[in-house]
Amino acid sequence: MLHRKLIAVLVIASTVTTFQVQSSIAATKPHTAGRVTATVANTILNGKGAPAITKGIDGDFYIDTRGLSIYGPKVKGKWPVGQSLQGATGVDGKNGSDGKATVAAAAGTTPGAAGATGPAGATGPAGAIGANGAAGAAGAAGAAGTSGSSVVKISSIGSFAINSATPYTSNTSSTFQTLAAGTSHHLSIVMYGSGTNAVDEPFSIELIGTNGPTIIQTFSVNSHNTVTGVNSKTNRYTITLEGTVVVGSSDTALTVKIVDGYVGTDGSPITFIGKVFDTAVGSVI
Repeated sequence: MLHRKLIAVLVIASTVTTFQVQSSIAATKPHTAGRVTATVANTILNGKGAPAITKGIDGDFYIDTRGLSIYGPKVKGKWPVGQSLQGATGVDGKNGSDGKATVAAAAGTTPGAAGATGPAGATGPAGAIGANGAAGAAGAAGAAGTSGSSVVKISSIGSFAINSATPYTSNTSSTFQTLAAGTSHHLSIVMYGSGTNAVDEPFSIELIGTNGPTIIQTFSVNSHNTVTGVNSKTNRYTITLEGTVVVGSSDTALTVKIVDGYVGTDGSPITFIGKVFDTAVGSVI
């Protein structure tokens, strides 16, 4: 039991008398939700979902913690329609500035050593071979090129003589043409000679090039006599040479050498002159 002291103060004719009355009053214990004792103060109840009609007393409020709604006050044993506690959705606030990352090392400490590298993982299986793509269509044949032009260069071989009593005496012309390095040529050479010697002379001819070009050649000699007076004649000679020249890495200078196979030119020299027909070719096979 709870004891309360009541103090009464009486004022009579300006005389104040004070006295104390000891009494015992039993306190009323509150009921659970749904109480009906009107002498108990109102309260705020809560629960998940709307309140049952048996919950609370008139004047109480009730909060639905699941739906976030509030009901009340209860009137005449009935709960009014709940009102949402959630306001309208607000607008997004502005983004705040990025915070600075700060990592303060503890005084007197140092970072730990890096851990050892882990073992390599196993090699994965080989992927499947992709399918071969289809072959592309053949391109159209190009148009036939035009025939290249052939250029023939004609050079002269200056005169030089054979005059000796010794068999197989030779004489060489001066340079009549220089061919560029890395080129190939087909040459036709014609030499003419005449003399008053008594007998026909056997001659040969050779093409000579400086810096070692490759030379392939053949030759022939024709001779005939021309009567120039009583008991006198002139022997005339024609020597032809056909060949190819493949020039190496350096330019080559060309000359011809004529060899006398007899001894009849002494005292009766034979003078030769000539023409060279040079056709440049792409290659020699």
